[in-house]
Amino acid sequence: MSVAIEPRFTETEAKLLRLLLCPSAAVGEVDAAGHALIASWRRRGLLAETLLEPSTKSLPPSRSGFSPADMLMPFGKHRGRPLRQIRRSYLRWILDNCDQLQPELNRAIVAMLDGNWS
Repeated sequence: MSVAIEPRFTETEAKLLRLLLCPSAAVGEVDAAGHALIASWRRRGLLAETLLEPSTKSLPPSRSGFSPADMLMPFGKHRGRPLRQIRRSYLRWILDNCDQLQPELNRAIVAMLDGNWS
């Protein structure tokens, strides 16, 4: 009987995954991040079955979910930085002056400004 190992992402892998799923990321960035993420998993010996098999364990209630504070700024002088590292006044300025924000970024900035993040 084989036991499924719960995949744990390293900090670098989590950043790569966020970049891969960022709607504003350039194609070249996505390609490079994908290659780097797969290479990291291979170095660690992670098997596809580990990611594909449903887990019998529940995830801890800590920061296993998405946090708006971890979303990376996709443009401007703070490009690539997590929202948590950006001044609130700049985040307010973005909401007031950028009328074509991606919906996910808009929601994340609003959550940050409202204090609805962990």
